[in-house]
Amino acid sequence: VNFDLDMAEKLLMQQDSEALVHKSLSQLLRNLRAYKPFLPGYLFCSDVEDTEPPNEDIKAAMEGQSTSQVHARRAAQRIREPGYTLSNFRDDVITAFPELTLYTYSG
Repeated sequence: VNFDLDMAEKLLMQQDSEALVHKSLSQLLRNLRAYKPFLPGYLFCSDVEDTEPPNEDIKAAMEGQSTSQVHARRAAQRIREPGYTLSNFRDDVITAFPELTLYTYSG
């Protein structure tokens, strides 16, 4: 995908707009910067790579974890199936997005 957050920010700053789309894109850019450590590295330009974790607790909690597209897809495809339980959904979502465990991480 190769998102260049710095270039996107420069382009947004060149626009002097109060339009809703401008505000939405600015918020998206802030969100991408905030969640960048938890997103796959291939989404961003390699020359703008942040390799340092935000802190040691997050580094320890996320060590060896990665997004599982298989589990994310399964959760999305099966959510309306009567036999697909809330427990099944939770397991798939936590496996798909391990960073969600950070909300209850105690270090």
